[in-house]
This record gives sequence, C-alpha cells and structure tokens, in this order.
Amino acid sequence: MTATAALQPLPYSMGVNNVLREGKIVQVLSTYDKWSYVEMVAHEYGCSLGWVPTDKLIPFSPEKSRRGILRAGAPLYALDSVGGPDLSVHVYEPRELSVFIEETSGQYARVSGLGGLSRWVLLSDIVNYDPWHD
Repeated sequence: MTATAALQPLPYSMGVNNVLREGKIVQVLSTYDKWSYVEMVAHEYGCSLGWVPTDKLIPFSPEKSRRGILRAGAPLYALDSVGGPDLSVHVYEPRELSVFIEETSGQYARVSGLGGLSRWVLLSDIVNYDPWHD
C-alpha cells in the first residue's frame, strides 16, 4: 500500500492567530520544489507546522518583524466603537507578554496575543523580538 502526501499551504487547520501574514516569524524546517515546510510560533505557547510558497519568505530582520514583547506593567487600552484606542479604559499587564502588532496609529499599536487578546498599547512599551539573539 502506498500513501501520498499533499502539500497544504498555511493556514491549514490552524487557528485564526496562525495565518501567515507579513511580519510573522517562521523557521524553515525543509523545502521541496517551490514550497517550504515551516514552524510558526503562536505567541508564547505551541507552534504550527505547514507548507508555504518559498517565494513568500524573506530572511529575518528585526525591522520587518511585527512580533514583539510587551513590557510588564504596560497599560492595555480597550478598542473604541470603531476599533481605535479608547484611552479612558485601560488595565495593566502584570507580566511580559508576547504580542503581534496588527496595526499602528501614531504612538499606539493594536496588538493581538494569547487568549484572544486584542488591545491598543503604546509602541514604546513593545520591545523588538529577535528569536536568534541571546
């Protein structure tokens, strides 16, 4: 009996946070023809594996990465009725948190994170994330 494997592009049975978008960090595990098999970290926990077109990948650059670490104690602002920051409503994040920058507006960034987090934060509260730097 023989089995055939099909190359499946991301996202393939991966949650909404695992969509391969510009600025996501992946590690290439292998390549085949025009495809790369990658591992993509999903915030602090777990990872997703999948095939992506090799020509959609670029070498890692901290300047192009949209992944960061939110500093402990940073204020998290709610989204207003049109998705902008509501600066009158905030809580404080008690620990460092891995986040993905969804969009920016002035000195603020809307970030997503573990557990469905979607809040606005100050860009100055985000530290660049470089997985290959100690």
